[in-house]
Amino acid sequence: MMKFFRKYNRHLLAVFMAGLLVIWLGGSALNDVFAPDQSGNVLATSKYGKITVADTTLVDNQTRLLDGLAVAFTRKGQQPPPLSWRTRFGQLQAAAEDRLDVIDWILLKREAKAMGINVTPNRAKMGLVMALGCAPKDLERVAARQNVVVDNFYKGYADVMAVQEMLNLFQNASMPTEMKLRHTARNALEQASIELIKLPAVSFVDTGQTFTDDELAAQFDKYRAEHASSGGTDFGYYIEPSIDLQYIRIDAGKIMEMTGGSDDSLERQAFRFWQQNKETDPRFRLPTERLLEELKKQQSATSNGLTPPKFSMYYENFADVRQAAIDAVKLQKAEAEANRISSELARKLADPWFDISVKPTEYKPAPDEVKKLSYYDEVIDSVSATKRYADAIEVGLIKNIDRSTLAKTDGVGTAFLENVDGTTVPADFLAFNVEGLATIPDDQRIERSRYISKWQTQIKPLFGEDGAIYLFRVTEVTPGREPNSVDEVLERVEADLRLLAGMQRAKDAAESIAAKDTGGPLEDIWGGETELQEKITPDKGGYSEPPAFARFRSMNEGDRPTIGGIGTVTREFVETSFALASDPNNSKAVALELPAQAAWAVIKGKSFMPVFEETFASQKNQIRTQVGTSYARELILANWLSKSKIHERTGYKRPTDA
Repeated sequence: MMKFFRKYNRHLLAVFMAGLLVIWLGGSALNDVFAPDQSGNVLATSKYGKITVADTTLVDNQTRLLDGLAVAFTRKGQQPPPLSWRTRFGQLQAAAEDRLDVIDWILLKREAKAMGINVTPNRAKMGLVMALGCAPKDLERVAARQNVVVDNFYKGYADVMAVQEMLNLFQNASMPTEMKLRHTARNALEQASIELIKLPAVSFVDTGQTFTDDELAAQFDKYRAEHASSGGTDFGYYIEPSIDLQYIRIDAGKIMEMTGGSDDSLERQAFRFWQQNKETDPRFRLPTERLLEELKKQQSATSNGLTPPKFSMYYENFADVRQAAIDAVKLQKAEAEANRISSELARKLADPWFDISVKPTEYKPAPDEVKKLSYYDEVIDSVSATKRYADAIEVGLIKNIDRSTLAKTDGVGTAFLENVDGTTVPADFLAFNVEGLATIPDDQRIERSRYISKWQTQIKPLFGEDGAIYLFRVTEVTPGREPNSVDEVLERVEADLRLLAGMQRAKDAAESIAAKDTGGPLEDIWGGETELQEKITPDKGGYSEPPAFARFRSMNEGDRPTIGGIGTVTREFVETSFALASDPNNSKAVALELPAQAAWAVIKGKSFMPVFEETFASQKNQIRTQVGTSYARELILANWLSKSKIHERTGYKRPTDA
């Protein structure tokens, strides 16, 4: 028997594997036969019919095809064009809970169809050709490469075009009225000039002032749970979340100092670099004074009938900028070396986390080997490339720092991550997207790598304003909380009470100045306020004549606009300024509070520039375009692309609502 098995071992094994294959295929087939078909399951109903699983599956497939098509035509470093409904319409709403989902999209495309908007496959093909800047045959080649029927591209994009045309109809019907245009012109083009005396509260603070326990307790209780703003009188004693942040800093400048190479080689590379960049690199351009001198020589020679001297009009000769070109080449090499080192360190630092699997909304538990402050030094020592540049690589630790303080911290605090589309993400945002402080959204569109566990390195390098490259991790997290007692924030409470007392003194001074106005310039009154002039230095406040300003600098300006030469003010300040400036001969000085600056101001109208009918007529089309686009977008987001409005218009109901 044993001889039989040995002799026919391979044959028996083949029969056994064939049997397993039959069982597996048969089981799979039976499973498909007997598994319930869920494609007809109803997910929602509307006045345009039922929405089933099959409908959402079709849309998901079309979305995947269009997103893949967009990527196929995207050059490196660019963002894919928005071809699918998800990239075109799905993320327009600011709040995640307001963004459209696949059922909302099905309702929208059925609504467009009910309005009689029909986009043929041929029109969709032309739309794709225009959106991608390609030829029809290019679409066919991509379809063949992706093993897709090219008509499926057209069918999916036809729905996107139909909904876009529906929104265009709504937008064209929603253009602003003549009254709206005139109101916008008034806000943007009318200008007021004023005289200003600014009295900052800090100039009136008594640093030795003390307060009773009751006063301290009242101030503390009022703002205990509030978040403090930077400056002004928006007080708050909430203790913000803080972290301990450990980082690796790779200094390209120090690597540059260690960069070698023969003088001849560097010279050749520097000359080539100068040739390629001489007209654009500011290091090689002629100083403005010299450029003007050379231009005058050229003009003089031409006017006298002489041949103008030849010279490099915009840039220096290589001999004059030789060292700058050599330094530029050495810096390029150093930056490349710094990038290579950071990539190797990032790979090493990511290795212990690689095999840890969790749900998309969960943070990975930290491996024991990384949970020590010496870990960065150990990894740096294990990378051979770091030995040569040991002086250019350092490890640092910042303890117990909150987000606003980190954002103002030189070095790693002001560093940023650079996206492929050129946008940036600041270090403070990344550092506080951490386990213990941030919840990972259940949204496939978010970038999961932006959320890190404690002890986990943010492996995408950050670039500092100091020219260095940074890698970092958060080693400790302290959640935000309300202070337990006034003693925890006593110094802040006392400082704020002193500032409030200073505000009252500033108010008294402002009202006193305003009361002295007898019709002359404010400057004359300020000239007699010698005590206040000693108290308030020109860099902090005092008398000024700010540039003329409009009511609104932008359409979305809030209740605290910012005015050049004045700072952040209130809407009352703006309207009062215009009221005073429109009748400067009869205007009396007015005292107003500037809470965002913790100051009081005295203002008086100086002059007013109205908008004349000719000005409005000449700029009307421009205003209509600017206002119309913004106005229509707001209406579309608030009405046509609002989830609640879509559901209301289409009679949307879930099966459970029926």
